[in-house]
Amino acid sequence: MMNGEANENYRKIALLLANTARGSAPLAVVFTGVERGGGTTTAVLNVARHLKASCGLRPLVVELAAERPVLASMFKLDAARSLRAFARAERPLRECAQDSALDVPMVPAGGSAAAREDLTDVSAALRRLLDEAQADFDLVLVDAPPLLKSADALAAAAVVRQFILVVEAGRTRQEMLDRARVELERAGAKLLGAVLNKHQRYIPGWIYRALVQ
Repeated sequence: MMNGEANENYRKIALLLANTARGSAPLAVVFTGVERGGGTTTAVLNVARHLKASCGLRPLVVELAAERPVLASMFKLDAARSLRAFARAERPLRECAQDSALDVPMVPAGGSAAAREDLTDVSAALRRLLDEAQADFDLVLVDAPPLLKSADALAAAAVVRQFILVVEAGRTRQEMLDRARVELERAGAKLLGAVLNKHQRYIPGWIYRALVQ
């Protein structure tokens, strides 16, 4: 069960995105961590839930983690109606965006590690997805693989400039955060904020600065 502090953290990020989304059509944000198991998918789903329930917005969750997809099995989605199928122009976005038990539409990654070559041009797929998303959604939340483990998050930065960094307390080391910051700066990405999973008292200063800018 989510504790009150974690839930409040997700709600704050949702409010930040809701305010940023005013006037955008739609706002797109990449959620990424620095290593696997940091809780990025959990963060995306909880922020999406708050955007829908508390802010009255229409979020779409897009799973970019083709090597380790989880949304289809987690929410019993049709894996054939996926980002992979959309990228290959087999299905339009309206067919791939599926209703879920969370009451938030989702596009599962689809495929597997063996089918990784089917989504080699991440930026082209996302650019076309954002064009089609304008009619139906206010925000697109991209659940991306860890920044330091996969090139997909940085490939997404060619189209989606806004990022939320998911940090796992007690596990994510300072040098890894510094590397993530450098990677984002080189890609020209803007860090909108950070989600801190599993409370920690020390937060790197550059994350604080990003949150208050």
